[in-house]
Amino acid sequence: MKKLLLIIGIALIGACQNTHNGSVAVSESKPALSADLLEANKLPLGPAQKRLIRRRMRVFGHIEAPPQSQVNLTAPVPAYLQSVKVIRGESVQAGQILLYLKHPNIAEVQEDFFQFREVYHQMRREWERSQALFAKGALPERDYLQSRSNWATARTDLAQAIGKLENMGLDSASLKPGAPVPVLPLRAPFSGQVESIALRQGELAQADQAIIRLLANRHLHLELRVPARHRQHLRAGQKLNFWSNLTADSLEGEIYLINQVAEDNGFFIAHGHFADSLAHVFPGVTVEADVFYRSDSLWALPAAAVSERDGHYYALYREGDQLLPQEVEVFSQDQGWLGIGHFAGGRKQHYVLRGVRYLLGDAQSGHSH
Repeated sequence: MKKLLLIIGIALIGACQNTHNGSVAVSESKPALSADLLEANKLPLGPAQKRLIRRRMRVFGHIEAPPQSQVNLTAPVPAYLQSVKVIRGESVQAGQILLYLKHPNIAEVQEDFFQFREVYHQMRREWERSQALFAKGALPERDYLQSRSNWATARTDLAQAIGKLENMGLDSASLKPGAPVPVLPLRAPFSGQVESIALRQGELAQADQAIIRLLANRHLHLELRVPARHRQHLRAGQKLNFWSNLTADSLEGEIYLINQVAEDNGFFIAHGHFADSLAHVFPGVTVEADVFYRSDSLWALPAAAVSERDGHYYALYREGDQLLPQEVEVFSQDQGWLGIGHFAGGRKQHYVLRGVRYLLGDAQSGHSH
């Protein structure tokens, strides 16, 4: 680090003689940095390239969800909220346990199941016996029909008991007599986000009372406000990048529907789709988006080869043993490349392809080294 600072300091000795108040005027002062910095920092050189750069428009909007994407999860039986395993806004996967419920009713439903199962087996054996006796003429028809009716009732009662267990998220095949499951897990029926939690730990939830509201990922979409002057550039299928203060990086999507009638404020609403699996995307979140609406063949440099200062953009090109700053005009940025429209030093110059922001930052710091 000391070696790098020393090289930068030597390179700036000549430049500081032409500075005002100790800083280099990047757009006016030619001698700026020594080409030795390239080797010291292993910085590559290369010419500008002709590339297809997509033009973009910046719009604003929010994440929207239709009503059918919101589902209230309820308590299957009256029970107390023993523990909650998620928090509001958390992303969950299908089948994930959200909370546990506890109440004597939970054990009673399991005990009812075992009683109905025992009756079912008794009535089945009785029905099979009645069939055999009736076939031999040893059983009156009335008793035969009564036995068949009893078995049919037992089948219905058992099916209803199994249905109650399944509604509670319990598997009848895994239950054991005399060892009921003490708590009831409530699982997410699909992947999504926890939008709200209605009860606190220890509170009683009545049967069919909403406890947690889940929001399905698959129904979320973008609603973007597009100024009327940009409406002519919009088409269904156009790619876009969007981001919010909840996302570290931009996310990808595309336009799928554009309202044909403007809102009262003169904006058009464009609807955008994005991947269902995106995390940190919730209804109501404000977003910014870049919609790519056409491609142009432009001279381009990597984004890391350009530095912005006070609304002006600069690149560094090599001339002899010096690195000279050159102001450039940036038309658009696309996938890490900047479309450049002005080359005062000529398109055959070799430019520093990364680290320019830091190099020019060092140059602008003047005598600080």
